Amino acid sequence: MNQRKLYTTAEASKYLAEAHGINRTGGTLCIYRVKGSGPAFVIVGQRQIRYTQSGLDDYAKVLISGPMFSTSDAAPRTT
Repeated sequence: MNQRKLYTTAEASKYLAEAHGINRTGGTLCIYRVKGSGPAFVIVGQRQIRYTQSGLDDYAKVLISGPMFSTSDAAPRTT
């Protein structure tokens, strides 16, 4: 049987920090759930919020840029 780890909010916060260097407190993740701006989550039963590793990794990919050679690379193009 293929089992996947489901992370609590506190565990998700710790995973983001350790795996990706992204510091988000559990409280911040709660606020992001309400706003719809954080990592994808699932609900187990009727109330238990859990995060999958793939959802956390996808969230990190959105926040972290690719390699750049100049700070001007991040500027929006106006042409």
